[in-house]
Amino acid sequence: MAKSLFSKKISKRCDICVHSAFSTRGDKLLCRRRGLVERDGKCFRFRYDPFKRVPAKTPPLPAHSKEDFAL
Repeated sequence: MAKSLFSKKISKRCDICVHSAFSTRGDKLLCRRRGLVERDGKCFRFRYDPFKRVPAKTPPLPAHSKEDFAL
């Protein structure tokens, strides 16, 4: 069985839904189904859009010195 790229436990928020788009009002989204909605709103028509996902930030790389690479 193939491993899934994304977790099955996705919170159903309008900001990662297929039906939503950004509006001219910065705090709201424009939904094809419900009109103007809040970013953290939710409804039963939610469909996950992986392209709207914001990945977690990567941790910073550890610092190295010249002595670490000396032979």
